[in-house]
Amino acid sequence: MHLNGWQDAGFVLFTIVMVRTSHFRKVLTFSAAAAVAGCASSAERYPNLNLREFERVQRTFTSAAVTSQVSAPSSMAASDLADLEAAIKLAGEHHARFLAQAEEARPRIASAAGTGFEDNRWPIAQIEIASLESRNGEIMSLLADLDSLYSDTSFSFTEREQIDQAREQVSDYHAAERQMIAELIDLLGSREEQP
Repeated sequence: MHLNGWQDAGFVLFTIVMVRTSHFRKVLTFSAAAAVAGCASSAERYPNLNLREFERVQRTFTSAAVTSQVSAPSSMAASDLADLEAAIKLAGEHHARFLAQAEEARPRIASAAGTGFEDNRWPIAQIEIASLESRNGEIMSLLADLDSLYSDTSFSFTEREQIDQAREQVSDYHAAERQMIAELIDLLGSREEQP
């Protein structure tokens, strides 16, 4: 059987690739075997990895004397005290404005109770409630500032008792405002259930 030139060239190329691939596999196998054999040579050449006698400690050791006296946190800096007092004063002012605004809004919200969005009083009541929500956000911002001051004093090991009291007071303002907003929302929807 006689093959044409292209088929002959393809056969020769295929044969060369197979021989070289086969040769490559033999070389790779021999190299891997030699590497494994090198690792398994005599024990004199490589150290033993077992614990040695001087690494086996049987005694107990005493530590240096620890002082049981705990140092007290330092006092707050004057600037931090001024910031704290200003935040408490500002929170009181914000809360007073919120209460005044809520009392002004209560009659408008009550007049819209039970109405729907087609009544002009209903969107006015919604705007009043949204305005109160925004005013409550001011207290939340002050509370976040107090939290930041608290964390700063924690890292610097400074007294935090006054900050705790301020945070509690501002949190009470926030809770009271949230309660009042919930009551006004309930008031707006209270007459909807009535026939």
